[in-house]
Amino acid sequence: MRKGIIIALASSTLFASSGSKIYEIAPTIGGMKPEGNTEMKHSLNYGLRFGVKTKEYIFDKIEVGLEHAPRVKFKKDPGKYDNSKTNASRFYANIVKEYDIFPKTSLYALVGVGYEFYSKKSPNYKNHDDGFGHYGAGVKYAINDSLSIIAEVRHAITFRGYNGLFYNLGLSIPFGPAAKAEPVAKSVTKTPVETKAPVAPKTTSSIDYNEQIPVPAPAPMPDSDGDGVPDGYDKCPNTPAGVKVDAFGCPLTITLRVEFGFDKSSIDGKYLDKIEEVAQFLQRYPQFQVKLEGHTDNIGSKAYNQKLSQDRAVAVLNELEKLGVKRDRMSYEGFGMEKPVADNGTEEGRALNRRVEAKFKD
Repeated sequence: MRKGIIIALASSTLFASSGSKIYEIAPTIGGMKPEGNTEMKHSLNYGLRFGVKTKEYIFDKIEVGLEHAPRVKFKKDPGKYDNSKTNASRFYANIVKEYDIFPKTSLYALVGVGYEFYSKKSPNYKNHDDGFGHYGAGVKYAINDSLSIIAEVRHAITFRGYNGLFYNLGLSIPFGPAAKAEPVAKSVTKTPVETKAPVAPKTTSSIDYNEQIPVPAPAPMPDSDGDGVPDGYDKCPNTPAGVKVDAFGCPLTITLRVEFGFDKSSIDGKYLDKIEEVAQFLQRYPQFQVKLEGHTDNIGSKAYNQKLSQDRAVAVLNELEKLGVKRDRMSYEGFGMEKPVADNGTEEGRALNRRVEAKFKD
């Protein structure tokens, strides 16, 4: 038991050094049904796991765990080990792959290796300290973005060939540092460049060498679209008359940011007025197109969040289409959890990351 605790603590320290990862802790309780020839009876166990999510590999999580089964009874054999008991401790490391099946429910598969210790051996010495490999499957249900329920079954085989069946129920609690948020870009509107009229030279009957004679200013550069920005600086030379422009002669656009509830792709009614404002802008200036970019927080698997971010972008696109914006002027893309603008380690930050943003281009 002491060896298992030391190894588990060392592993959790290793995980804690990885500041850019998202961690999970999972207390569990369950049972162990050993193979008959191990001379042990069915017993209860409890445990604790530490996991870290990954992005670089085909699996979704690496975890280490420790389980302890106290006072495991031996099978009765008169004269040998009646009423005898032993304590069993196991530590292990797994790789885990998740598969989303419903918005809050996922299945997962695991495979791993470990080692088990016994405080007392049976008279026939069939319950040895030994290494083992195991595999299993489970289901995970998200109660909210801070707590999930897990249930699983595992089959273990020791290096000596003994089998055991394990079943567990537990709670999965995310914690630790979140990925660094990308800074929000600030839009800056510059004042259009003003062209000063040339100063007319003074008329004198004689030259006064102490007086500065003004030099005529160069002729102003042409402004073909009349937006106040000379053609030499105008990046949008065909702006319609009357449209407000920035320092580069391009029309000032409006911003759109729609936030969503946890695991939702439906639009809150408070954003409909802003979406209608965008639709009116696009109808007023037909030279513009819009790209809708969907985003999520970091709760759930990468694949599920990728689809959820696309669903959110499509929801805003459909609303704009209802308001008269032609579909060929709109595009969308989902970025999943890859572009946070706030700290995913807080509920407020995750709410800001569940969003759709609009990018305009002419």
